[in-house]
Amino acid sequence: MYADDLLIMTESFKKMEKVLKMFENFGMRTGIKFNPSKTQIMRINGSKKDKTRLELCGEEIEYVEKIKYLGVWVDGNCCSKEHLREKRLCIWRAFSLLKQNLDLYSNKMIPQLKSHLFKAYVRPITYYELENCVLSQCEKNKIQTMEGLMIKQMLGLDKRSRTNNLLYALNIEPVCSKIKKIKLNFAARIIGNEYTEKIFRIKEDNVKSSSKFVQEIRETLCSNEIITQEKLLEKVSQIKDEDETNSRNGICESLKFCLENIEEEKSS
Repeated sequence: MYADDLLIMTESFKKMEKVLKMFENFGMRTGIKFNPSKTQIMRINGSKKDKTRLELCGEEIEYVEKIKYLGVWVDGNCCSKEHLREKRLCIWRAFSLLKQNLDLYSNKMIPQLKSHLFKAYVRPITYYELENCVLSQCEKNKIQTMEGLMIKQMLGLDKRSRTNNLLYALNIEPVCSKIKKIKLNFAARIIGNEYTEKIFRIKEDNVKSSSKFVQEIRETLCSNEIITQEKLLEKVSQIKDEDETNSRNGICESLKFCLENIEEEKSS
């Protein structure tokens, strides 16, 4: 029997030594063997000077600066840059395959179908696992720029064209709205579970070491009060309504009209 992807987290080296010893004793009693060569340790918010020697089954455990756990890259600064960089490469690969296999740049394909294919095959890769990623405004801008380039390439538009109104005209949520809704819905699911809510409340109540995720949710809600499911879902609904209102401005309506005319010309 194999047990992969085990993760141990402690607040200090002494506690980690104690836990590792417990693992060794458990293995001896049950006949389970641990492989020290496949075990890694990473110090969160620490420095190279903090690297105290730790052992498992008599062998030293390797220190690493970043680690991939359950498909997500995490580094010692709790930063998502490496994960987001790798994700962007995957997104471009998916877009390239879509372009090659379905002739996405063809004038014979109507804009609405191109939009649907983009939402069905590219966007899920973009936003999968972003719920708990730390996203700076710079990273959000990179996602928006990337999506804008893809959509403009599909439609044969100039790179300098404005993106948001084009997204609305194609019935595609803007990046900022999409990310906010994903994180708000994720927080609502956490609070809706008895076990995960306890962890969330500990982070929420600890003002000095409040997690970046909690801070981000508070900024989106524009409130420092207790976070509830009702407030989260209400905000999601508000963002949806704002997007619907913004999609009805004059520029969006003009773009929709142009796209519909393109469809009619191709079908005639």
